[in-house]
Amino acid sequence: MNDSTPAPTPLRFASRRDWWLGSLFLACEALVLWALFVEPNQPLSPPITAGIRVVLVGIGLFAAWVWFGTHYILQDDRLLVRSGPFRHDITIDSIIRVEPTRSLLSSAALSRDRLDIRYNRFNFIMISPANRAGFLRELSARSPGLKPAAGGGLRRGARSAD
Repeated sequence: MNDSTPAPTPLRFASRRDWWLGSLFLACEALVLWALFVEPNQPLSPPITAGIRVVLVGIGLFAAWVWFGTHYILQDDRLLVRSGPFRHDITIDSIIRVEPTRSLLSSAALSRDRLDIRYNRFNFIMISPANRAGFLRELSARSPGLKPAAGGGLRRGARSAD
């Protein structure tokens, strides 16, 4: 079967990054590097020292993976959320509402300027696309049931917020 409507082009949205979170990330990386090259006051056995260094390198690599690997992709009828090793695949039609938030809950967002996405019945995720307006516009275009809502978000079946 050949559908006459072409599939929408996948769009990638970078995460907005807050300066304070970037400063925290850099401090974490600096602490890891410092700890790798400083000798402890009390000599430790080589296996313990090596183990500590492996753990520190792992922490540094994990933080870098999250910082540089957080983005969001609208692909066909799906929202793909990537944040380092964490992956979420959300069907766009399962999204109930999208609302701006400044929550500090752990999420796939590198900024406090976030969107709280509620999907299915009880699931949620928070993201922070750098181009919030473009993201909301494209999300709404891919799911006509999502309409602009009061407060700058989207709601399934909501009336237009004109």
